Order: sequence, then structure tokens, then C-alpha cells
Amino acid sequence: MSTPTWPSEFAERYRAAGWWRGETFGQMLRERAERHPDRIAIVDPAPAPGSPDGRRLTYGDLDARADRLAAGFLARGIGKGDRVVLQLPNVAEFFEVMFALFRVGALPVFALPAHRESEVRYFCEFTEAAAYVIPATHGGFDYRELATAVRAQVPTLRHVFVAADPAEAGGHTPLADLPAEPVPITDPPAPG
Repeated sequence: MSTPTWPSEFAERYRAAGWWRGETFGQMLRERAERHPDRIAIVDPAPAPGSPDGRRLTYGDLDARADRLAAGFLARGIGKGDRVVLQLPNVAEFFEVMFALFRVGALPVFALPAHRESEVRYFCEFTEAAAYVIPATHGGFDYRELATAVRAQVPTLRHVFVAADPAEAGGHTPLADLPAEPVPITDPPAPG
């Protein structure tokens, strides 16, 4: 798949206006984490494991978590050009996973929390997804059962990762169990 090219007059105008800065999302997060490591990047009102209160992640936290997950994805064979269906609600893990995928050059395929088997199976089949990231449950729905059904029908789907406590993973891989050894991560070049 080739990188799209844009008409030069548009590209020049967008760069002059500051809309195109020549950086990837992964690079953007890294730069913000270096400049403002202690500023709050994410406020997640969902209770954190072991705490009744929500979480607040700084740019430094988010950057480190994205690196950890990126290392874990690479260790599981997910990398440049792989498609990963991401079906998480608006929680901190959504952003951690998204930035980790960008860091390894994988392409997130965003699914809404309301999508069910026919939609998710189609996304996985059409994109030849290598992995699927889900919550254990959300809004009274068990995504682990959905993932089990979809995985049985889509041969390219090698991994299902669950953003939940390991005891709640339901036979799938909890994100917390991904290897976290540092690996060199190079963001792909920015398009344009």
C-alpha cells in the first residue's frame, strides 16, 4: 500500500497554517511527554483497579504506558501494517493501546462499543485483523464471549487482548500480561 500524496498547493497551505506539522501521533505524544511530563493528559472517571476513584494519567505516564504496550505487541508479533480492531469505551486504555499501535506502525480499526458480532466479524475479516482489543464487560455486555465467537470465525485473528484484571480475561490475554521489556520503537514517518 502506497502512502497517499496530496496536491502541493494544499500541503503547502496546511503546513503554513500549522495544521500539518510533519509528526506522527506517536511523535506528538513523545514530544508532549518530554516537554510536559507532569501535565494531566487523561482523566478517566472509571474506577481504577484497587481504587474506587478514577485515574489521572500525565503525559509522562501515557507515554511510558504506550511504550510498554508497544513492546508487548511487538513481542506478540504485531507490528507495521498489521490491523488491530480496537473496541474499547472511553477509558484510559483506549488511548494507551491506540498510541502503542501507532508506535509499532500497526493500524487501529476503531469499532464502537455498541457493535456486535456481525459488525466486528466483518471488520476483522475485511481488514484481515491480527488482533482484537476489548474490555471484559461494558454496559452489561460480555465482550469476551463476542471475541471468542469472532475468533473462531476469522482465521487471521491471532490475538484477543482484554483491558481488564487478569482474573477477568476469560481465556484471552490481559493487556497487563503483555511483555514489557523495552525495545527500540521507531514511529513510521508522517504522511504528507
